[in-house]
Amino acid sequence: MKRRPFFWHIFPSFLVMIILGCAIIVIYATSAIRNFFYEQTVSSLTTRATLLQIPISQYLQKSSVSLDSLTKLLGKQINTRISVISTDGTVLADSDKDPAHMDNHGDRPEIMQAMNGVTGVSVRRSISIGKDLTYVALPIYINHKLTALLRTSVPMVSISDALRNIVFRIGFAGIFVVLSSMLVSIALSRRLSYPLEMLRNGALRFAQG
Repeated sequence: MKRRPFFWHIFPSFLVMIILGCAIIVIYATSAIRNFFYEQTVSSLTTRATLLQIPISQYLQKSSVSLDSLTKLLGKQINTRISVISTDGTVLADSDKDPAHMDNHGDRPEIMQAMNGVTGVSVRRSISIGKDLTYVALPIYINHKLTALLRTSVPMVSISDALRNIVFRIGFAGIFVVLSSMLVSIALSRRLSYPLEMLRNGALRFAQG
């Protein structure tokens, strides 16, 4: 039976370690980038909602028609969906839909959190527009009384597109690293296997006299 060269005992081990190492790095980097994008999105939405609190508070004391017109105008300017919800869950204004035809939002996770005086955050599918959105809701106080909730949101598709582009680049770089490492491992395996092969051949010749 023909013996396998030492090279084929060493090279596969190097190859497996390289592929596993690259796979772990890609998975970790993808997860870290996804979390970074999520945190940045929530931070951006929180900032937008905070800046909108004063003008929204002023319009809350006027007619709901003026409030709805304001949200639609601001929503187009900052490319963000803006909703104003009363404390009983009724939608008072929305930049994308007619609030009169929207369901009660009192049971929405981000609204329930904001009702308790904290920043509400949620990622879920919007029933009204049929898209996955990231939501941030803030309470609005007038004269130290909780009057309404202000919610900002953006589609997850924009985040997914940016993440997909970055992951593609990481994957391409990972393939390049694997191929480069394979060449190095082949050279290293040959370098390590050559003296072992010489020793084995010498031992065989010695055994055969």
